[in-house]
Amino acid sequence: MLDWLKNIMEDAYTREIDKAVSEEIGKAFVSKADFNTANTERKQLAEAINERDKQLAVARS
Repeated sequence: MLDWLKNIMEDAYTREIDKAVSEEIGKAFVSKADFNTANTERKQLAEAINERDKQLAVARS
């Protein structure tokens, strides 16, 4: 349930509206858990690339 939506709409709130809004939000946004997973992976890959670049710089010297 989208409690924030219920607070905004007050008496006009219905479960159908809640369901429709939830479905639309799901089309355009990812969950926080999925975002955090992807962000962690991105950081790990960036660190791996930086490490590789350091190794390449040492090998060229």
